[in-house]
Amino acid sequence: MVNVAFVLLAATATASPTSLWIRDTPKWEDVKCTDTNITDAKVASNIRWQAADANTSWDAAVAAWHNYTPGDGQVQLKFPAFISDFYGGPEGWDCQDPVNTPCSTTVQCAATKTPAGFLVLNSFAKLHDIFQKYHEALQDAQLSLAAVIGDFTGAFAPQLKAQDDSTLVKIVLDVLQFGIGLSSAGLWNIVLHDAAIFATSAYRSFAKDTFNSAISSSFALAKDNTKAAKDSASVQNDLMSAMGTLFDVWKKTQNDYLSEVFSGSNSTTNNMLSGLIREGMMNMVPDDINLSEMKDNVQKILLGQMIPIAWSVAPAGFQPFVLKTGDACSDTMPKTLDPYMDEDTHKKSGVCWNGNQFYVLTIGTYRVDVQADTPGLPNSDPPFQQLAGGTHDILDGKSWGGITLDDIVISSYSGYLANGNRNGYNMSLDTSSGPVDELMLSGGVRTPGFFSLPVCTSIWNTLMNVAGSIEGKNYYPCGVVVEKTYPQ
Repeated sequence: MVNVAFVLLAATATASPTSLWIRDTPKWEDVKCTDTNITDAKVASNIRWQAADANTSWDAAVAAWHNYTPGDGQVQLKFPAFISDFYGGPEGWDCQDPVNTPCSTTVQCAATKTPAGFLVLNSFAKLHDIFQKYHEALQDAQLSLAAVIGDFTGAFAPQLKAQDDSTLVKIVLDVLQFGIGLSSAGLWNIVLHDAAIFATSAYRSFAKDTFNSAISSSFALAKDNTKAAKDSASVQNDLMSAMGTLFDVWKKTQNDYLSEVFSGSNSTTNNMLSGLIREGMMNMVPDDINLSEMKDNVQKILLGQMIPIAWSVAPAGFQPFVLKTGDACSDTMPKTLDPYMDEDTHKKSGVCWNGNQFYVLTIGTYRVDVQADTPGLPNSDPPFQQLAGGTHDILDGKSWGGITLDDIVISSYSGYLANGNRNGYNMSLDTSSGPVDELMLSGGVRTPGFFSLPVCTSIWNTLMNVAGSIEGKNYYPCGVVVEKTYPQ
């Protein structure tokens, strides 16, 4: 957990906002549940929090925890159970367990000693409920994928032998941390939208840092967990069996975060939790928040990572890349691509984005002979060919997690642009960039760099790369320096 603490230390340092107003009530212990700001559910969460003097009470609760030493024969309470006891709340709160139902259950003010306890404990419950529903979404996604994963290699890596599945799985584990981080961003974006947190000025100054901190922690935890899974003997040769390993890593990462944030172990972890609950921000989250779409998000992210990897390990030797031809979008194949592509490939692999014609392609290997001095290709089939499964009829937005060719083009090309019109972009974890009301990685699978297919922007130079470069060079068949250019 040291890595997580380090990642979060800076991000949570600014998580506590300035006080919104000065209370006239003497102390948090003296506030009553009959206070108008407490009884009226229509009062804004930050106003109720201030009326209960909950910030002061929270500091007192944390201080009491650090001074807590059980006597002989007494039960050793975990941090959430201690905080609930401090406020006179219910027993059985193990908020570090994602399936602990009591911790996801909101309480009434009369069930606690003070309104501050009512608000703090409900903040715990709302936060825990988010992760409980996320855990359920991961389980649902795993079950849904189990029904289709048996057909995966047949669709995207035909003739891949079962014993070679382990290569695919290990490569997926190499990049899964980005998928888990992206999923975390999707989770918090749903919460922010449904709770309208950025629409409340009291939270706008610190909410972005707080939630980006949570996303960053997912990356840090996922990195450790994926490495451990890859190094273990649990990586199965069979892809269907290995899906359990992938989801175990995913669930463990979220469980580790929940365990850390509710641990009360040190000032850093307390700041993590404080940043999420201060000013009643978690109480903005609806009781019935619907996170069912996380099931689809998880499937889309995981399959989005697996598909390019399947192409890379397929026996057919696919070389997936994105081609931007320089032509405007067209229903028929541009003349610039004749004889390098056929009309069927244009229709099945073409993407129109921002008025420009793109393709998701591979370089054919059977009966393809590209020579630098024969631009007409008299003795060759068209070199620009379709990828297995990389066509609109397969990636139709309904099957395979809803991934589309448009997703692949937009993410890959946006990364190319973000890298100064060069291949090799790495997905950014910069938490400071972007608008104040937008979390990092908010683009989902269209986030620059999630898909990282090489981008070619010249038909002729691409052909010259095919004719004169060795397969396996970085960003083949794009991004290779060539001496020849299109003849004038």
